[in-house]
Amino acid sequence: MKNFVSLLMFSFLFAPKALDAQLKSIYDFKVEALDGGQIDFSKYKGKKFSL
Repeated sequence: MKNFVSLLMFSFLFAPKALDAQLKSIYDFKVEALDGGQIDFSKYKGKKFSL
């Protein structure tokens, strides 16, 4: 039981940091364009666009 409580406390300490590292917005991505170039979604921040 003591090990379980320790594991539970450990997971609460480090889980939020791990989740923050995994959460990304669309503005963090770059994709290949049809013409071979690259589209950086960060330049569309604050503008409306559709995927």
